[in-house]
Amino acid sequence: MRITENMSADNALYNIQKGRAKLNRIQEQIASELNYLRPSDDPISTRYILDLENKLKESNQYVKNIKNADIWVSVTNQTLTTMGELLTLAKSTVSNILGGSNDQSLTKMAVNQLTEYKKQLIDLGNTQVGDDYIFGGFKNKNAPFRNDVWTLQSDTVVGSTAVANVDTTSLMVGMPVTGVGIPPNTTVSAINGPNSLTLSQAAIAGSGVGTFLTFGMDTQVTGDLQTGSTTLKNVNNLSNLSVGMKINGAGIPQGTTITGISADSKTITISNAATATSAGTALAFTIPNSISGKTNVGIATVYNIFDTTGLQPGMSVSGPGIPANTTIASVDSKNQITLSKASLQTIDGVMLSYSNDGVAAGTIAANTTNGTNTVTTMNTNGLAPGMQLAGNGIPSDTKISQVIPAVPGPFAGDRTSGSKYITFPVPPAGLASGMPVTGTGIQPGSTVVQANVVRPGTISGILGPGGGSIVSVDTAGFVAGLPVTAATVPAGTTISAVYNPPANQPIWGAINAGSNVLGGLGATTALLQPGMTVTGPNIAAGTTITAIGPLAGEITLSAPASSAGSGGFSFGGVVELSSNTAPAGSDTLTFDGVIEISNPATATTNANDIAFGGVLTIDKTATATATGSTLTLPLTGDISTAAPGTTVSNVFDTTNMSVGMTVAGPGIPSNTTITAKTATTITLSNAVTMTAVGSPFSIKLSGDTTAGSATLSNIFDTSTLTVGMPITGAGIPADTVITAVNPHSVTLSQNATATATNVLLERAISGNTQAQSKVLTGLFSTASLLVGMPVRGAGIPDNTVITAINSPTSISISNAPTATANGISLSFDRDYTGFFGTDDALNVEIDHGVSFAMNISGGKLLRGQLQNPVPPATQVGIDIIRTLDNLITAIANNDSASILKGVNDLKLSNDQMNDAKAEVAGKILRLDSAEKLHTRTENTLKDLISERQDLDTTKAAVELSKQNTAFEATLSATAKIMQISILDYLK
Repeated sequence: MRITENMSADNALYNIQKGRAKLNRIQEQIASELNYLRPSDDPISTRYILDLENKLKESNQYVKNIKNADIWVSVTNQTLTTMGELLTLAKSTVSNILGGSNDQSLTKMAVNQLTEYKKQLIDLGNTQVGDDYIFGGFKNKNAPFRNDVWTLQSDTVVGSTAVANVDTTSLMVGMPVTGVGIPPNTTVSAINGPNSLTLSQAAIAGSGVGTFLTFGMDTQVTGDLQTGSTTLKNVNNLSNLSVGMKINGAGIPQGTTITGISADSKTITISNAATATSAGTALAFTIPNSISGKTNVGIATVYNIFDTTGLQPGMSVSGPGIPANTTIASVDSKNQITLSKASLQTIDGVMLSYSNDGVAAGTIAANTTNGTNTVTTMNTNGLAPGMQLAGNGIPSDTKISQVIPAVPGPFAGDRTSGSKYITFPVPPAGLASGMPVTGTGIQPGSTVVQANVVRPGTISGILGPGGGSIVSVDTAGFVAGLPVTAATVPAGTTISAVYNPPANQPIWGAINAGSNVLGGLGATTALLQPGMTVTGPNIAAGTTITAIGPLAGEITLSAPASSAGSGGFSFGGVVELSSNTAPAGSDTLTFDGVIEISNPATATTNANDIAFGGVLTIDKTATATATGSTLTLPLTGDISTAAPGTTVSNVFDTTNMSVGMTVAGPGIPSNTTITAKTATTITLSNAVTMTAVGSPFSIKLSGDTTAGSATLSNIFDTSTLTVGMPITGAGIPADTVITAVNPHSVTLSQNATATATNVLLERAISGNTQAQSKVLTGLFSTASLLVGMPVRGAGIPDNTVITAINSPTSISISNAPTATANGISLSFDRDYTGFFGTDDALNVEIDHGVSFAMNISGGKLLRGQLQNPVPPATQVGIDIIRTLDNLITAIANNDSASILKGVNDLKLSNDQMNDAKAEVAGKILRLDSAEKLHTRTENTLKDLISERQDLDTTKAAVELSKQNTAFEATLSATAKIMQISILDYLK
């Protein structure tokens, strides 16, 4: 085969390219320090390295999971440690109380401390890692420990979904919202800030500023109304209603209650006919004698009450955290009251019960004026400074500071149609400006403007020409319409006009001799009137003004001056009479007494029926103007510890009180009764313990029973009683309710079984228990109860909660009572901090096929419960939150047995906390072990990868040198081969 020069040249070029490729590969390996840069370098080794790298990535992910879980578990461990410290502090606090100290300040301090520890425990139970709550399980985006029902005041606008001025701290998107003006099935669609949110539906009629909305409890009740009808149709959620409940809503008169319920026809009957026709009207219901509000430890004020209508100072109040013998000290607003004692607990949504004790001493019809401190009334009998006053336009806790007594009459006085003046031969004594006036021809709302315009008496006057005026008289106090009598004056004559002389006299002027023109008076002539007498230099006695003018500053006199003169001139007043038939000359004139009233009379009469009311000065400004408004005088009186200390004075009205009635109030010992009374005082069976003016008190609800009769009589005050209300007391059969309410008596559904006087009556939340049965029956209403609420009562075990609402009068509870009893008092705690998370494990993979639960159950930790698919939860441990609640109550009530039990429960709580810490400690060890294993695995994998992939740089450098030498040799040889001319090539 012939080797041509072209073939040699091609071969040389190939060797150059091959050498360059080897050099490039070695240089890439050296630069990257890797053996294999692409799969084609070594497919088998590349596959091996890729498998190792995948295993390394998996291990890296497991390590990341472990580190994330470690953060979660570490935070959990720190939280449990702090919780344990709080429980230790709680145990120390209780131990100090067990030392036997009776110091009330120590007791209050202990209650405050335990309340704070409980709050901190709940806050710790809501600890977050990032945006996740560590004790919430799968539901870890919302706080797991919370009271899921809030009633908050807010501002709504008809047709708008915006809600303003509302505290959104505890609210969440998706919460159901109910309230007046809120359509059914409305939820929170957005939280816009700390004080605003957006609803899923626009508000409707009934919305407005200060509207109360309930968040988190979907119990909206609606119904169809018909004007004039007492039947509401198509009512939903009937299971939450009961007879006797108060009902509110657009078109429902105030004070309306439920009188009947028909579940079959979905209708309810109400006590007052509807005033409007509408379908799907939102209805609100409240249990009589109960309110829901917010209390703060150490503070006597109860906030966020839906409506304080019907509450009055002196009413007794009970509920969680409320000390014994607490009463309402003042009703501050529509949504707030102040108690006589500070609350022992901070509870949002606490359910309080108030009594039906008599707290109203009586009522008066009165007139109020917005912006003033004056109240007028026709009857001031029994009123005294210091007494409280309540009603429309009267601010809370208003007291009377001054009383101007009424002057009831009757009196005969002359009234003339169209005139504001009433004349009396002798005006009534004791009149004052502002007093209301009544009588024939006197308009309603009229008051005294001036009590004494002119006092009765006689005056010498000069009758002017024609007898039509009185000249040269002091006109002070004269008014048009004033009757005038004199020998020369026709009967029935009155003053028709009064012209007063200038105030600043004498006035400088000048007159010429023989002239009857007085000049130089300037602008004073505008104040002068023909008929006025004139005195001054060279002016004859009896001279009067006959005309104003002829020139400015001049007047014309009835007689000329005797000589020229200048100086000070004085002028007398003129009173014109209605009759001008009397002869001129001097006469003695007689005047009746006159008063001025605010409105002109509508008739001319002298009827003997005029009466004057009294004037009250109050210590607060009225907020409304009203005529004939009914104002209530709460029961108040002046008490003093000065011996004998048993008298209550300045009581407005004792008419309906009787000896034997029980009295309660600040400074009045328990079981105190009335032993004697007068019109304005009562005597007590026990001496009071404080001195106070206008101190509120109440008459305990009591009445007289007669065997075989359904009438309860001699009740001091029935204003707070309603039809359908259950009533208990000695001689009253079980399950008795009120069927009719009268001013001082009620009719019962069953006859009394005994005859007695002043039987103490009760209207408490009560129910019937059956030993070993978890069903409570005979409740007045279950409307405000929720599954999960703790229940307390005689024979009901500790840590018992509601498990089901069976009907309007029945519930199921978690623990069976130990005894059978009817009408036991029950307490339902609205301060139920429930667990709203899940017990599910939050698993992360820490190795192939190996899961790790990084959380612990929050419900089990603090409530001792495990959640079930269907409530109730299973109790598997101690309820730490309830333990603290029970201790707070026990310490507040000085209940030694319950305190000792609480100490034991605290020990169990500590054990439960230590168990949780041990569980978390095990998790920490497991994570540490797993992380170390993966660290070793990662190191092994990295070594194997390095063994195959990492370049031997020394060897590569030698190889590079060899290849570079070979490459240079190739280039040199090729150069020699390629040194031929083009001519040689063409040959």
